[in-house]
This record gives sequence, structure tokens and C-alpha cells, in this order.
Amino acid sequence: MITGCATSATDATRSRGAMAAAVAATLLLLATGRAGTSGAFAAEAPAAVDPDTPGDLRDRFEKIEKLLRKAVDALEDKDQARVSFLLQRADEQMARFEAGSNVARYLASLDAARQAADQGTLPAAETALRAARTALPPLGDYTVARSMEIAFRAALQGAADGSVEEFRKGLLEMDEATLAGPIAARCREVREAMGRTRKAMGRNDAVAGRKELDAAVAALARIDYGGLLSRARSGLQLASELLRGRATLAARDQTQRGLKELAEAIPIAPEADREPLTRAQEEARTVWRRLNRAEKDDPDRLAAASEQIETLRRAQRS
Repeated sequence: MITGCATSATDATRSRGAMAAAVAATLLLLATGRAGTSGAFAAEAPAAVDPDTPGDLRDRFEKIEKLLRKAVDALEDKDQARVSFLLQRADEQMARFEAGSNVARYLASLDAARQAADQGTLPAAETALRAARTALPPLGDYTVARSMEIAFRAALQGAADGSVEEFRKGLLEMDEATLAGPIAARCREVREAMGRTRKAMGRNDAVAGRKELDAAVAALARIDYGGLLSRARSGLQLASELLRGRATLAARDQTQRGLKELAEAIPIAPEADREPLTRAQEEARTVWRRLNRAEKDDPDRLAAASEQIETLRRAQRS
């Protein structure tokens, strides 16, 4: 077990100060648009083989959406051969999306970190934790970067202090900042539903085929919705911090980012989510309009809007 725990209030204060400084540096990188796979998620272990960038994943996702739309049209035209062909291509793209996302590598490393912590071997747990973090860059669109970074550093501090409890707490919060688990589940749902669609079409059962194809489309839409919520949460959360620090221009950019994602999320949101999302949108828009003359409580208003989104984002993990 790692020892090296803080032996005085001074040591603890220094530790907290170092963490705050590191997180502040991450926030600055994010705000200025210079944080990529070597910024907020700096590589600390060998990368997976040919992982995608977030942009690559977006391209793959759009291809899958397009293929499924075409499959729906072909099904309505009763063109069974074309439906099967399109779903085969969509399944190939879905497999590439899942592999390129590093989601399996991340989840395996996270599980290894949990098991090592439960066994009290914190050095091994820390190694697995770092491996999990370095698997995350492709999932940047589905991760709340600031929350992930703070939780990651808290878990590292727990390992340095020899505290399994603090390590596990940080590990849990780090995972909660991502949608890796739900993405893996939704990918499986999409592929299984497409497989059932093809079988139904082979039986000339267009009704069952349409039902299963709709299920595939719905599961894919949940991936999209979760990503929009993650990015909206990230934008408004960071905007609040930047505005609190009087970085008005950067706060404006991040608020715009959050508003853009909200505008896309609301039309595809479940009915129950639309009202809270609209409230968050209105609050953020009110602050954005007066950012040059921001009021004292505006950082808190952005933070509250971000928390509303976070509640809905976390519901996507179930």
C-alpha cells in the first residue's frame, strides 16, 4: 500500500493548492480551444491501436444515421435486399465506431482499477486508473471534461494518501463524468436490433422489421442525446467558472457552446426533459445577452443551468 499521506495541515493545503492549480490550467486550455488529446486528457500510457478522434467518431456516427434513414426508406418501399445491405453496412460502421471510441479499453481499465483498489493494491489501481484516463480522448464529446479531470486528480490523491475510500470515490466520480458505459450498452442495442430487423425481413415480416428498425434508430438517438447533454453541461459549467474569474470573452464562447448544444438537444429530448432543458436554455441565454455587464449572481445562474442539464445527463447512465 502506498503511504506518503499528508502529515500536517500545511501538507494538505499544499496538496489541495496543487490540484486547484492543475485544474485551473486545464480550464484555461479548454477555454482557449487548445486542449485536445494531449491537453485535458494528456497521455500517460501507451495509446490504443488507432483510436479515433472525437471528429472521427462524429463522422462515423453521421454515416450510421444516414444508413439507418436509408434503411427506413427501403423498408417502406418493401426493398428487402436493400434493407439488408444497408443494415450490414451500418453494422460495420457501428463496430468501427465502438472500436474507435476506446470504450472497451476504458471500461476494462476502470474495472481493473476497482478490483485492485478492493484488494488494497493501490499502486496497481493507480496504474489502471491512468490507463482508463488515457483511453478517454475519443470520447471527448461524451465526457464532462472538468468534472472528469477533478475526479481523476482526486483519485490520484487518494492513492498517494493510501486511502482506498478516497480512491474509489474519485474513480466513481470520474466514471460518472463520462457516458462510456451507456455508449457500450447502446451500441450493443443498435447492433442487436439491426440483426433482428434483418431476420424479420428474411421472414418477409415487414411489421416486425419496422419495429426492430425503429428500436435501432431510438438506441442510436440516445447516444446522440447523451453527447449533446454532455457538451451543453461542459460549456455552461466552464462558462460559470470563467465568468467567476472575470474571463468574460472566454465565458461568452463557452456559453454559446452550451446554448448551441441545448438548441440541438431540445428537439430530440424525451418529453419529460424538454421543460427543464428549456428553462436552462432561457437562463443561460439571459446571462449571455448581458455578459458585457454581467450581474453578480450570473456565474451562479450559469452553474444552476448546468446542474439542471447534469441531472438529465446522469439519467442517461441508467
